[in-house]
Amino acid sequence: MQLPATLINYRGEERRVGVEIEFAGIEVEQAVTSVCAVFGGDVHYDSRFVARVADTRYGEFRVELDAHFLHDDGYRSVLSRLGVDLAAFDLERPLEELLAGIAAILVPLEICMPPIPMRDLSLVEKVVSALRGYGAQGTSSAFRYAFGMQFNIEAASLEAADILAVLRAYLVHARDTRPRAAIDLTRRLSPFVRPFDDAFVAHFLAPDYVPDRTTLIDDYLRLNPSRNRPLDLLPLFAFLDEDRVMSGAAEPHLVKPRPAWHYRLPDCHVDRPEWRAADAWAGWVDIEALAEDRARLDAALYHGGVR
Repeated sequence: MQLPATLINYRGEERRVGVEIEFAGIEVEQAVTSVCAVFGGDVHYDSRFVARVADTRYGEFRVELDAHFLHDDGYRSVLSRLGVDLAAFDLERPLEELLAGIAAILVPLEICMPPIPMRDLSLVEKVVSALRGYGAQGTSSAFRYAFGMQFNIEAASLEAADILAVLRAYLVHARDTRPRAAIDLTRRLSPFVRPFDDAFVAHFLAPDYVPDRTTLIDDYLRLNPSRNRPLDLLPLFAFLDEDRVMSGAAEPHLVKPRPAWHYRLPDCHVDRPEWRAADAWAGWVDIEALAEDRARLDAALYHGGVR
């Protein structure tokens, strides 16, 4: 995979990236096997729908059906309130099998990876290949599949000017590439890929905008309190000033403070042999390259396009 120019984080350590992959069409056990084939580790099942791969060199991986009703055994509490005792009627396993079958049609499976050093991101490609070998289905396999891929990218710097540069570079990149992007229709309907509105873009791309960190956070919250954007800065800003972000975010209970950019990709075509996670990642490398080339970035602010 391509690597950005800056591989050291704000602490002087190697930068890392957390990766999340969504797909369908295979069992939790097959997804777990795909992870273990690349990273090793010990497998622990918290339920029929949630598994952990622990004791890898990078930390703990999670494989889960992306439905909290299933994770938290919410169906048990509902049935209990109705007076239904699953154990008494020996219904627990049949019900779980039924729910798993329904979920496989409607709910994505998700692999949540711990932060991995950027130099080792090529291992993600091996996981994708293993999933494909089991028959995992991607975004375009069915109309109902609004699957995506996410990167949580450790920040190289926490200075306001550097954060603003990356945000601006993303906005310019999105403006220039979105008209050409073949985003699946189902995914376009998802709130997570809706672009920042025109007022937001105009504010942050204004050449005379030179905020300090507090102003940058306040302006972001004022113009976009939502986490439902392709690039979500709320986790990064919450790491810097948690009280400020939690008081201004639309869904503070869903914001997890961490010194990272939350970058959501609109599609995840794990079933296509020509699709590569490296190509999805390359877009972020381009964004960081533009952020570090301040002359080229400044030209984009003034002239409406990168030369």
